Amino acid sequence: MPALILGFTGTRDGMTEAQELMVWECLKRWRPELLRHGDCEGADEQCHDLARREGVYVVLHPPLNETYRAFCQNADEIWPAKDYLTRDRDIVDHSGVLLAAPKSAVDVGWSGTWYTIRYARRRHHPVVIVGPDGRIVETTNAHGGRLEDR
Repeated sequence: MPALILGFTGTRDGMTEAQELMVWECLKRWRPELLRHGDCEGADEQCHDLARREGVYVVLHPPLNETYRAFCQNADEIWPAKDYLTRDRDIVDHSGVLLAAPKSAVDVGWSGTWYTIRYARRRHHPVVIVGPDGRIVETTNAHGGRLEDR
């Protein structure tokens, strides 16, 4: 089985406790070789800490606008800073699966997290969405079907 490169996107407000537990469970179950995230406050920071705890290689895709940047420590690699939407597309384009922890279980047009999910869907990219209650609300593969457990 090829190594899993996992992209992550989540709310700047931070994951709920239930989301954080499910994201951690996904990291433990899937054992990704590498995790990419946007280095913002909130969910990115939380996922970063979980990935480091599991020994996952972490790549940061920081934003040009540093207002909400987390400056996560102990990353293995840091890509050049880019505007939010460009770096969100980079995370999707350079990962095998997008794991998302949005603030809302339904699409809200103005959210960067939901922008990233919509972009991944348009690219027929595998997406796993963990809702605020910790349940997986969507799991799709590149062809729109269910993503198999790794």
